Amino acid sequence: MKKAWKTMLLICLLILGSALPVSAATLTKSGKTATSITPTKVSTGSEDFNKFPVYEVSYVKTDADVISVNNSQYYGKVIPVKVSGKGDLYVEITDIPMITYSTTVQVYTDAACITRADSGSLYMSTASDVGKLRITCSKKGTYYLAFYTYGSDYNNFTNNIFSFRTYFYSSANATLSNSKWLACAGTDYTNKYYKIVLDKSGIVLLQSNSNMYFDICNSKKSVLHSSVYFNSDNGRKAALYLKKGTYYFCTKGASEVYRVRYVFYNPGSKSYSITNNQTLTLHPASSSSYLYIAYKSKVNGYITITQSGDESAYVTLCDSSKKTLSSEDLLCNYNDNYNKLVYGVKKGTTYYLKIKSSYNPFKLKLKETSVSEKSGSSKKEAVKVSSGKTVKGTIQAGSSVADWYKFTLTKSQIVNVYLKGRTNSWLKVVFYNSSGKNVGETILNRGFSVTMQSSGKFSKGTYYAKIYRYDSKSSGYYTLKWK
Repeated sequence: MKKAWKTMLLICLLILGSALPVSAATLTKSGKTATSITPTKVSTGSEDFNKFPVYEVSYVKTDADVISVNNSQYYGKVIPVKVSGKGDLYVEITDIPMITYSTTVQVYTDAACITRADSGSLYMSTASDVGKLRITCSKKGTYYLAFYTYGSDYNNFTNNIFSFRTYFYSSANATLSNSKWLACAGTDYTNKYYKIVLDKSGIVLLQSNSNMYFDICNSKKSVLHSSVYFNSDNGRKAALYLKKGTYYFCTKGASEVYRVRYVFYNPGSKSYSITNNQTLTLHPASSSSYLYIAYKSKVNGYITITQSGDESAYVTLCDSSKKTLSSEDLLCNYNDNYNKLVYGVKKGTTYYLKIKSSYNPFKLKLKETSVSEKSGSSKKEAVKVSSGKTVKGTIQAGSSVADWYKFTLTKSQIVNVYLKGRTNSWLKVVFYNSSGKNVGETILNRGFSVTMQSSGKFSKGTYYAKIYRYDSKSSGYYTLKWK
């Protein structure tokens, strides 16, 4: 019914043409005459936009409705708009009851409409061209919203009527408050900065309701953590460990309005630490910085590090001075070779786990395993192993000491050696005869289960096995048996 009335009105206006009454352009708010607009301020992003005031502007083809825009004459209406500060002004067309010729909507900084507030412009040629105009306002003050039609050049223009609402985001360069949502204007792929001030170090959970990239910058707006991505897969959130200080949450890439917030979690003054069979929920420092987790071994043996969930992390074992004892080792659950890390450790020694990860929380667990080891530290001290007996041992992180074993053949025979275990990197095994000649060797990688067979029969006599780290960053545990 509403559309039918609009159609009838348009037909009547086209027929009457110049018989329209002469009247000045009007602006109304809820049916009452208005002279200016104060945009509704959007603060949290949870506001009901449908409840914002609706204005209606109309003008006809008459000398009373001629306005000047950039020193040219058009039919239209100029409306003062009062903004409360620096921010983003939106003009949203909600309905077009009447349009008999195309109309342009722009915002100016002066009443004469000479200087544009920015390059934003909205063009409407039919009643279906409802749209939204966003203008960045550089300061507080009065701006001028111009609706105008090239009516002086076209005889078929008679009358235009538009319904619209205006709202304003003063969020540009705003300071975020802990746990409070802040409504933000669309960025059109330009950077916008929101200040975060932390009076203590802790975990900062960043959240949004929009898919977009963001950076975390220092107090000088230099990027610390770049191009972190919010999407539905990660719940549009990311967690970082940030030290006390001032930061900027820089958003980019969200074309529509959105909202952001941060939630601060204080992990306490005590540093992260972990003990046997403990699981820690970690909020990573980010891909360009690290978390350190203290651990003091209660066993001579090895530790196994595992992680829950789909997140990946890099782990480096360090000594008590945080000097690296291992390589930067990948820990993830999508590959059996990388779903756990093993390091050889010494009782009473303090270590640190240095963690580099993605931006989402994950759970990390440590388990100690004691190993009662009997091995020699040199060929001369090699420990004898009987046929069929299994021995266990560890290669300690940061130690260059090798483990030596020997076995004696009472007759010429083929020898099978069975090796099982795990390492963060690689271990190496070399077999020697009594003269010191290398008679076989292998490299053991991550999770290993290897059977070595002699190439032909070994002569009777004594043979030696040397197990040691392949490089300075390797450690782990093993079992050895021969027949």
